[in-house]
Amino acid sequence: MEHITTNRATGATMRINHDNDGYLECEGMKTIGRYKELKEEWDNRKLSLFYAFNNQQFEEGKEELRKKGLYEEGEKIYSLGAGAYSTKKGLDIFFGELEDHNRRIRTECDPQEVYWHEYNNHESFISWDGDDEPMRIIISIWGSKAAGSIRRLHARHTIGQLKND
Repeated sequence: MEHITTNRATGATMRINHDNDGYLECEGMKTIGRYKELKEEWDNRKLSLFYAFNNQQFEEGKEELRKKGLYEEGEKIYSLGAGAYSTKKGLDIFFGELEDHNRRIRTECDPQEVYWHEYNNHESFISWDGDDEPMRIIISIWGSKAAGSIRRLHARHTIGQLKND
């Protein structure tokens, strides 16, 4: 007998395809289209930061910030890690945009549907890390309380462990 899980909030259904390594087959998802639109919007926004991995890229990045009115000569440039840099003003804009983006996802999307989508997207069904990445996304957008209501698959770490790593 085929096991089907239903999302009570949206009526979407999910079944695990064991013939395809555990890939989730989802039907009737109501909010995932909007989630994808919001993610694409985020990817295509004008950045208030830049990425640099050498001195030339760093100087070019500062010049781009200057053109956007986010940098004046001698102003401190902060590192976010992973090659990302910006000024205090640029970081304030970036984190404000990120909070607005996450608020829109919280308001317009269902966390269980997002979990199922990201579970497939991160190939959690074959990952040594289990569903760590989809759960980090859920925690970062909806918080630990909402993450506790997710019907998880292939959990490797608790919510508390993911929140504190």
